Amino acid sequence: MTFTKMQAPIIGMIENMAAFICDGCGEAAPLFGDDGGSVLAEEMHIPLLGRIPIEPGVCAGGDAGRPFVLNGEESAASRAMQA
Repeated sequence: MTFTKMQAPIIGMIENMAAFICDGCGEAAPLFGDDGGSVLAEEMHIPLLGRIPIEPGVCAGGDAGRPFVLNGEESAASRAMQA
């Protein structure tokens, strides 16, 4: 079932894996294109609530059963998720 079939309201969109943030220089590299979330949100007439960059720790945290944002690490991904 989809949200539209269930008539569930969609309050906004979060773009996951929006970019890779270099540990060394802090530059963002959009590996899957740039602004795809913004374009889709605009097409769907919903707000873009945020962009979460790719973070290897997210996978490790999921495998360990502990959400990445609870590890206390300060990264672009954890800041984006907390925001």
